[in-house]
Amino acid sequence: GDISRKGGGEFEGHTSHKNGRDADVRPLRRDNRLDPVSVGEIAYDSIRTEELVKLILNRHPKATIFFNDQRLINKKLTQQAAGHHNHLHIRFP
Repeated sequence: GDISRKGGGEFEGHTSHKNGRDADVRPLRRDNRLDPVSVGEIAYDSIRTEELVKLILNRHPKATIFFNDQRLINKKLTQQAAGHHNHLHIRFP
C-alpha cells in the first residue's frame, strides 16, 4: 500500500497522504494471494478484512477508515468514499 513521502508533501495519485497520517492497505482475499481484490469479487474476504479493521481500530481508536464494504459501513467500522472499493484508506489522528 501507499503511506506518505518521508517528510510529507505532494504524493502523485493522492489528494491526501501529505502529512504522514494516511495509509492505504489492500483488503484481504479468501485465497491468501497478494493480488489486488475489490469488494464484490468472489476472492474478497469480508470477514477477515473486518478482523483487520477491528485490529487497527483497537490499536488506534480515533483512526478513520474509508472502505466501501457496505457490511462494514453498516457496522460503523468504515466510511464510504469514492474510489475506495479496492483498498482501505486509513487516516490516523
